[in-house]
Amino acid sequence: MAEFFETFKDIAAAAMKKADTACRAAKLTLSKAALNRLLENQYIELGKTVYNMCKSGSEDSREIVSVTVQIDGTRKRIAALDRRIDDVLGLVKCPGCGSVIKMKNAYCSGCGKRLAAEQEDIEANENETVISRE
Repeated sequence: MAEFFETFKDIAAAAMKKADTACRAAKLTLSKAALNRLLENQYIELGKTVYNMCKSGSEDSREIVSVTVQIDGTRKRIAALDRRIDDVLGLVKCPGCGSVIKMKNAYCSGCGKRLAAEQEDIEANENETVISRE
């Protein structure tokens, strides 16, 4: 009976961990959606600014530069959220093809590139160093 409760406790802990991960990812995704709406509005503002400049014949581009800087900042924030979401979900981008895959994968499902090779090479070199010292 004690073994049953221990197993149940382990299953409950795993379920809670998955629920926490899903909740954190959902919150980050909502933040990203809000930033995407902001980015959309900034692009609209940029379009209006360019239109007004063309309509008035103005060549002063300070307003365009200002909106462009805002857009760049928002895009950086969205990229940072994407990285945080990937971290929470245990995902990485393949250095070979850019596919998003699980961190624990040894090979990319998109291009077949061996992902764990670099880490294994580092560990092998460390083991060789230890063996040669003995």
